[in-house]
Amino acid sequence: MSSGRRRSPGVGVPPTVFQVPMLPNPAGPIKLCTTKLCEPLYKVNDFVFDLSDPYCHVISNEYQPLHDPHLKNHFNLPRMQRHLRKKGFITEKGQVICNLREFNQYRQYLRKICLLEMSKERKEKEEEEKLQKMAGCEKRERPESRGSQVRRRLHQMREESRQKIIRDIMEKEHRLKERLNEIETNTRMLEKERRMRLQRRYAAVAEYHDKMMRENVMLNRKWKQRERLRQLRLEEYKRQRLLSKQKRNLEMWNIRVAEQMQRMAAEEEAQKSEEIRREKSRAERDRRFNLHREKLRVQLEEIQRQSQNEREKTEREHNERLSRRLAVVKLRMANKRRGRRSRNRFESLWTLEDILREISVSDLRFTGKRSTGQFLSMLNDVLDAEIKKLGETNLATTTRRKSLVRLGR
Repeated sequence: MSSGRRRSPGVGVPPTVFQVPMLPNPAGPIKLCTTKLCEPLYKVNDFVFDLSDPYCHVISNEYQPLHDPHLKNHFNLPRMQRHLRKKGFITEKGQVICNLREFNQYRQYLRKICLLEMSKERKEKEEEEKLQKMAGCEKRERPESRGSQVRRRLHQMREESRQKIIRDIMEKEHRLKERLNEIETNTRMLEKERRMRLQRRYAAVAEYHDKMMRENVMLNRKWKQRERLRQLRLEEYKRQRLLSKQKRNLEMWNIRVAEQMQRMAAEEEAQKSEEIRREKSRAERDRRFNLHREKLRVQLEEIQRQSQNEREKTEREHNERLSRRLAVVKLRMANKRRGRRSRNRFESLWTLEDILREISVSDLRFTGKRSTGQFLSMLNDVLDAEIKKLGETNLATTTRRKSLVRLGR
């Protein structure tokens, strides 16, 4: 650096061994804060009108609830504190977080307040110096007046009176000290007498206490002796009572054992009687059951025989009726096949007679004679209906054949 370049006052070229200090950078995001929670942001003195900022460029007139001291009880609740920290309105130390514009405005307000305080101090100092100069000039120029002489005389008189009062006070203090010394001496004597009385009293109390302790020891010994005798009598009484109770329990146990043996013998006799009665009842029940079973077997055989006879009779009747109807059917079928062409290829080779012959009534299983009779009746009705249809068909065929023969003639 050239020597002709101008430098700032107090600033020179640092030596090569000098290390420039480096301020640590803030860790994390920077948070701008103003005041603590519920503290007014702008402190304005009463009865002071500031017309230097009519458009509120320095001091804002907006309502800020976080700086309202009347809401301090509400915002100091733990629940509200947690809510404000979570939403980012205050820091962990309780300071209100603001943006850059509010922070600059608050700094401008603080600078203005500082300048006003400095201006006020400077004006007060100038006024004080001015008053001191004016007082010094008046003292040098003006001669001592009559009033000043009177004031000086009054001051001397007051000083003499003050000195006299001080002497009187010192004399009173001396007399008071003497009196205090006398009182202190009397107090020491009284204290000594009181200590002697207390020592005599303590000695009497100690003697009385020793006497009472000796009496208490004797009473305690007598009480222990009486208590030991009472314990012995009580143990003897308990032992006698326990022996009598054991004896009474043994007697009661023997009585109960005898009663139990008698009760067991009676129960055994009753059980034997009950077994004999049960054997007799069981034999009688078996005899009656065998008789009833034999009777039912005879009735069942009789019913089966009657049912078999009725079934055979019914089968004979139906077989006879079936034979008669088969003969009629055979005759009608022979009349029907007379003079007709061969059958259709899809027509069955089985005749009604063959089908009926294959049906065996005895092979059918029914639950009773009523079911058998119902089936046979139903079969007869079907056969009658078929025979009737065959008769009508044969009659119509014969009539048509006769009409054709007439037309051919």
